[in-house]
Amino acid sequence: MTTCPECGTKFAPHTHRGPPRQFCTEKCKKAFYNLMLKRGGVLAPLAIVWRGGKHKRSDVSAYALVQMAALADLWRAEDKGAGRNVALIVERKRASGWVAADIS
Repeated sequence: MTTCPECGTKFAPHTHRGPPRQFCTEKCKKAFYNLMLKRGGVLAPLAIVWRGGKHKRSDVSAYALVQMAALADLWRAEDKGAGRNVALIVERKRASGWVAADIS
């Protein structure tokens, strides 16, 4: 048994074909990834400015870092209230050997 990162439901991850399922239903999968896409659209510009501006504009870089931390705190509280566990997806990506460079 495994746990759905969106709703917390326990389910059997294996089907008769393909890789193990990550979510209990297609509805949970879509809800999770739509939310992550929405959050990523907000977070990505801040992360790029923070990472790229560390040595040039420390005031803008510091602002971006503070905003990223505030968003992370907000989203963690939202996830906890919704029974969502984003860490499960990160743990599964790590276990599979996935690295961010794979998306380029």
